[in-house]
Amino acid sequence: MALGSAKTKIFQVGTSELRVGTLSEANKMTAANSVGLVETVTTKNTLTTVKLEGGFPKTVVATEVASYVSTVEAVAYEYSRRNLMLMTGQGIAAASATFSTTATAALVAPTVLTGTSVLTVTGAATNFAIGDEIVVHKYHDTSTVQVLTVSAVAAGAAAGTVNLTFDNTKTPPIWNIAVGDIVFKALPVGLGITPCNRDITLEVIGQVAANCGTPIIQKYWKVNYTGDMTISSSADKFAPVNMSFEVLMPTADDVSATGALYGVRDLVAKYPLGMITTVG
Repeated sequence: MALGSAKTKIFQVGTSELRVGTLSEANKMTAANSVGLVETVTTKNTLTTVKLEGGFPKTVVATEVASYVSTVEAVAYEYSRRNLMLMTGQGIAAASATFSTTATAALVAPTVLTGTSVLTVTGAATNFAIGDEIVVHKYHDTSTVQVLTVSAVAAGAAAGTVNLTFDNTKTPPIWNIAVGDIVFKALPVGLGITPCNRDITLEVIGQVAANCGTPIIQKYWKVNYTGDMTISSSADKFAPVNMSFEVLMPTADDVSATGALYGVRDLVAKYPLGMITTVG
């Protein structure tokens, strides 16, 4: 063989999938756990060593690993509520369904901010709840937009309609709503909320080039999101989302009978931080 010839066919190329889930989903995640389209995913395992020097002139006689840090970074593109919740340190958001409809009657914005305003839309009372935030905008005009908080919900006079009441002293309609205007239930991502649910599990699934797409899988039992939450926009390219994670060592509580990682306790015992499956 020529000098520097390849020894295997295990070359990394192509896209990857980044999956995140609650700790109890460790080693059980599917494509439903994906953060969506990613451009790159980079994992780094960094060993920091200390060294002992002796003699004269001094030479290194021993080294020892003093620190082992594993990180995962990704350039993604999807500004989903689930991803935004993750990037604000609020963990994995439970699945929530939005509801989109249209106004069936006009509503004139109040000039005196007292009492209530009522908007009738297509739908059922079960589609909304007191305390819901809703977004209203003109059809094909997202610059004319407002966010309102529902203070009461009741069935409308006409079949298949629902009346949404707003407290004019809190979130009054700020412009006249017309029949056909778009109304949808918002799923807000809170800011300024102290994160208290940051422990998640993570997988990276890539593919090996010359093995018919054979997957190479990286599993990390417990990680925290350590990056920023940056939202950007551009007129000439799609805006990326930069994600960063740091791998943590599971605790005894995590793998105890009541712990979230109990189901992978044997794997954690063999591979404390995680594992990489490869083809040879």
